Amino acid sequence: MAGEAWHTFCMQQWIRPTREEFNRLCLEVTDRMREHTFPFVASISKEIEPDFGKHLGSGLYLAMGDDTYLLTNEHVARSINEKPLAHQLLNGDHATRISNPFQVVTQPYDIAVTRIERNLWSQPRNIRRALPAHRLAAKHDPVDMELLFLLGYSGERSYFSATFETLFTRGTPLLTQEAKDPPEGLSEMYFALPYRPDLSTSMDSRSAGLPRAEGFSGSPVWDTGFLRCMHENRRWTPEESRITGILPFWNKKTAHLVAIRIEHVREFLLYAHRNEAAYFRWIERGRPSNDALSDWLHAENSIPSI
Repeated sequence: MAGEAWHTFCMQQWIRPTREEFNRLCLEVTDRMREHTFPFVASISKEIEPDFGKHLGSGLYLAMGDDTYLLTNEHVARSINEKPLAHQLLNGDHATRISNPFQVVTQPYDIAVTRIERNLWSQPRNIRRALPAHRLAAKHDPVDMELLFLLGYSGERSYFSATFETLFTRGTPLLTQEAKDPPEGLSEMYFALPYRPDLSTSMDSRSAGLPRAEGFSGSPVWDTGFLRCMHENRRWTPEESRITGILPFWNKKTAHLVAIRIEHVREFLLYAHRNEAAYFRWIERGRPSNDALSDWLHAENSIPSI
């Protein structure tokens, strides 16, 4: 169902939906968000041996300026100090090694970003896409009871094929809402999503339910904008969705996924982009010593807004 027919159906059913109608709407939103977000979400692995890898975490492909970046958690990126890291650009083929250093900020932010080489990203068989930076929300501010979505890669649903010498990882979609009662003492930097595999409902008969959340670290959380469109009597499409947070950890004790609010992610990205611009300006100038001000002024005046 698409276009005006889908919008009319949603408006009619959302007024006072039955459980069956609500599940049907949620399944439709989930399917459309899963298809829309898949190209933007990264599966990150670490090399155990030269021909053997293990899933490590998730991430977001993000376009800033003329380049593509991989955004994830610092605790995921930190593993590069011990083993090479890679991400899956080519479906069913060898993973692509991360060759550039990460810029990171540790707790409580727990965010990291690295630039992807253009020649790697431009490969014809690349199945991934970079999300434009304007799709990052200005702040975490969904309407009340809004549907939130994430697509994460769980280590539980990842396996290495010795035959094909590649790592296969299946993404898990989750449609949920922000927790009304977040874990006690949770910083205002974060928001929480309930995550109870034992109580979740699989609306698709093909689904195996929710896995353990190890490996979801770095997953982007999307404000679908579904209810916002309903309130404003506008037709909803997945293009209405915005990134509203990045997931750093799973609180097993309280059964919540915890996400850092997007405004804090944006602060880090702006700093990282300025730092990178200043660094390359310094390289171009022959690495002079004791003359950083002009490089920072260049960065301030040259980088696009995020």
